[in-house]
Amino acid sequence: MSGFARVGGKKTLPGRTRPARAAGRSRDRNPPPTVRARPLSATGDSAAAPGPRRCRLAAAAGRLQASALDTSSLPPVATVRVTGTLRDRTRGPSCALAVFRLTYRAGDGSLPFTRKTVRTCSSRAAKNFAFTRARVFLVELKVCAETGRTPSDTCLYAGTWKQLYASS
Repeated sequence: MSGFARVGGKKTLPGRTRPARAAGRSRDRNPPPTVRARPLSATGDSAAAPGPRRCRLAAAAGRLQASALDTSSLPPVATVRVTGTLRDRTRGPSCALAVFRLTYRAGDGSLPFTRKTVRTCSSRAAKNFAFTRARVFLVELKVCAETGRTPSDTCLYAGTWKQLYASS
């Protein structure tokens, strides 16, 4: 023998046994470790071509074009055109949502944001979307799958927004 003995599937030194478990505790009662689910994939972080963004039951892919960059203002702003498709992989009453957060320069110089939501409940066909916004400083995206016509607070505030474009 090689100097190790097997006790309960684990190697131990000869003459040693495993310590006894505390009374009242069993291996089956320990909860499994929790894993935080990320709502979006981390692939395709390029600003020119956003690439696929997906959660487990929804996926968005598309293209972002920035033109007419105005560097006379701080921060610089541009006209942004976003085109793409949204796919719903859910079954039942859930729908796929792509939520864009567009930070723009207002007339008074402030930087408020607005949301543009694209929604589809058809698991058979992808929904095409396209929109244009002027004086944009930052474009961010979140993809969610849930019930309801508007994104829930969990969709909007849990996890991180993926930055698609920032003027510089």
